[in-house]
Amino acid sequence: EEAIIIVEDEDEDEQESMRSSRRRRRRRRRKQRKVKRESRERNAERMESILQALEDIQLDLEAVNIKAGKAFLRLKRKFIQMRRPFLERRDLIIQHIPGFWVKALHSSVPQPPQNFNFDQPT
Repeated sequence: EEAIIIVEDEDEDEQESMRSSRRRRRRRRRKQRKVKRESRERNAERMESILQALEDIQLDLEAVNIKAGKAFLRLKRKFIQMRRPFLERRDLIIQHIPGFWVKALHSSVPQPPQNFNFDQPT
């Protein structure tokens, strides 16, 4: 009778183990790529939603700014009208003061010191 001896090849077990390990790593990488892709898609959708909200707010703000500008112009005109009689009366009074503008401008322009000599550099 012949005896059959089964010798397990450790190299084959090792190779099978490595193949199995590679398959698991590949599956894990595919899953990670899928998760990353889905995450990027969610982020893109979220970003699009945020940008749309920002654009809506900006449009609303522009409408308010237009209204504010018109209201400001109306208010400015109103105060110009309110000031007009006072300015006209002031101008009338100033017209009766001889040399008013010469004195006013002369006193508003800074004068050099009395001992300042224009001919000699300092």
